Amino acid sequence: MTAFVWADTTGADFASTGANQFLIRASGGVGIGLANPVAALDVAGTVRATAFTGNGAGLAGLNADNLASGTVVDARLSPNIPRLDANQTFTGVVGLANPANSFTGNGAGLTTLNASQLASGTVADGRLSANAPRLNGSATFAGTVSAARFSGAGAMDWQVVSGTAQQAQPNTGYLLTNDTQVVVTLPTSPNPGGIVRVSGVGTGGWRITQNSSQLVLAKNLPGTFGTSWTPRDSVRDWRSVASSTDGTKLVALVSGGQIYTSTDSGVTWTPRDSSRTWSSVASSTDGTKLVAAVSGGQIYTSTDSGATWTPRDSSRGWFSVASSSDGTKLVAVDGFGSGSGGQIHTSTDSGVTWAADGSSQDWSSVASSADGSKLVAVVNGGQIYTFTDSDATLTPRESNRSWRSVASSADGSKLVAVADGGQIYTYSSADPPGTTGYLLGDQLSAIELQYIGNGQFMPLSHEGTIIAY
Repeated sequence: MTAFVWADTTGADFASTGANQFLIRASGGVGIGLANPVAALDVAGTVRATAFTGNGAGLAGLNADNLASGTVVDARLSPNIPRLDANQTFTGVVGLANPANSFTGNGAGLTTLNASQLASGTVADGRLSANAPRLNGSATFAGTVSAARFSGAGAMDWQVVSGTAQQAQPNTGYLLTNDTQVVVTLPTSPNPGGIVRVSGVGTGGWRITQNSSQLVLAKNLPGTFGTSWTPRDSVRDWRSVASSTDGTKLVALVSGGQIYTSTDSGVTWTPRDSSRTWSSVASSTDGTKLVAAVSGGQIYTSTDSGATWTPRDSSRGWFSVASSSDGTKLVAVDGFGSGSGGQIHTSTDSGVTWAADGSSQDWSSVASSADGSKLVAVVNGGQIYTFTDSDATLTPRESNRSWRSVASSADGSKLVAVADGGQIYTYSSADPPGTTGYLLGDQLSAIELQYIGNGQFMPLSHEGTIIAY
């Protein structure tokens, strides 16, 4: 048996136990490249082996790159390493560079999420702001809601009516097809803001009737202008009238008599000034500036509602005058009754100077609303005629009389006219309230009414000829 045994001075036996052994017993340690070993084997250099076994607790300077097997337990990891079984707080940004990566699990703790990155799923109603309306609830918008078409409750629903009578409902449109006049009765108990639309395609036209205590504010309907008149005061040889903007202050002339004024829209009248052959008078907006013409005499102006008068221009056969709202622009005609009419004279300085215009007509008087969109004119021995920009035609009103003068309020809703040898006639566009008042429309006429409360309907739009009675 071949073996190598080296023993120190320790007294116990130290012998080989098998062949081919190399045994060393050195209680002072074995040093390789060292004269003072401090361990059983102390090597000054690199030790290389196919494998190492045993307790490696004393190893230092280990390279983590050379861990080829096994698992590093959690206890051996740094506190800076997150654990799957614990809550984690990252002080930096956590990013997923690969689009295929994803987070799973409960994301309740995530903050500052970007809503534009929601690629799937549905956001529950409870997660939406209170400012986001819900389809299954009521919504009140602070601004204007616009759409190409509205449907559902509150939207306009159109119905085709082939019969001759229809009870209207709020927020409903009616297309009337009958060739006999169709009677449409306004809703009985609408809410403010409710809309009714009527469009007539049948040759019979339509009639809108009111319920008790209801009223259509029809003064701006062109076909309604000048339909009904009420006689005032006594029979006199009236020649001319004029009105303030609001229609409450009126002034009227009697040929060979006095000037009469009224402050209650013509209900009562007071005589003014001296008797003259007055032929025409006009008033400023507030009723303080007046201009009056004397047939065969001069034009007179007043700045104190008729208390004093100043003669202007020359003596002519003055027949009619009119004034702008501020009383600076005046117009007058002379020579009426000559068979060829007279000229029109204009002034831009409250009547101090006048310029003649060559045109002439067989009208005896004319008046205008403040904006000029509504005119009313009278023909001596003929009728009253009204004109509005919307229908652009002169429409005859009332009967043939010896009309001499006419005047209008600023908005054209109140008119007053006088007839030679007859009475004063006044017109107000207010539709009679209740069941006595109604609207009439021709074929291809249409109207949209909105209920504004207190039993009143206001026209929003209209087309064709519509008359209020």
